[in-house]
Amino acid sequence: MRIRNGLIALLLCAAPVCPVYAGNADEVTMHIVAVGTAMPDTIILPISISTNGKTATEAQAANLATTARLRASILATGVEAKDVTVTGKASADTSDIAIADPSTSDNSQVEGASSTSSMQVIFDDIRKLSPIQTIIDGEKSASAGALVFLTRNIDKARADAIDDGVKRARGDAVRYADTLGYRIVRITHISNQKPTLNLPDAITFFQSMEGRRGEFKDMVPTFASVEIDYVIAPK
Repeated sequence: MRIRNGLIALLLCAAPVCPVYAGNADEVTMHIVAVGTAMPDTIILPISISTNGKTATEAQAANLATTARLRASILATGVEAKDVTVTGKASADTSDIAIADPSTSDNSQVEGASSTSSMQVIFDDIRKLSPIQTIIDGEKSASAGALVFLTRNIDKARADAIDDGVKRARGDAVRYADTLGYRIVRITHISNQKPTLNLPDAITFFQSMEGRRGEFKDMVPTFASVEIDYVIAPK
């Protein structure tokens, strides 16, 4: 049995696990390190609106109408009114610009004016983005900016990341034990007191920045490392 446990120890040392012998000769302790993550809890979508008109007043009126229509459509998706705000009121550019002449069909242009404004939408679930983006795409005078991801509740995010780390560690322990024909007997140690910057966290952070963990490069999670010692024994 001691020879068998010695072989198991060598196998585990090849993984992110460090084994030591427990008190019982048939038991082995696995030291597992896992990194948990929690996604940002707030997403901000900036929107720009630009309209033209023959006069500054006409351009501004068109901008106000577009903004109101766009806001109403976004609210209809279920986003709360407090989370759809106008961040830049419609301004009118009185300088002359060339705009399409609506009275002709040959793409001729006349002098006119432009008006710009901005708004933002705040939501907590990336799945809400698709219907909002569809609405924006349907407004030729509106365009969406780059998403901004924020974590407002840091304490909750860290707690969620620790929970995720514990689940990952448990999953690794079960897989290693099953592969070796062992079972988890007990836990002898658990901690998340690691240096602020450590190798697993650094690797995961740079992977997220490169967009390997999701579609959005700027969605940087909150990380938390956990260390757990599992005692395993033959089934």
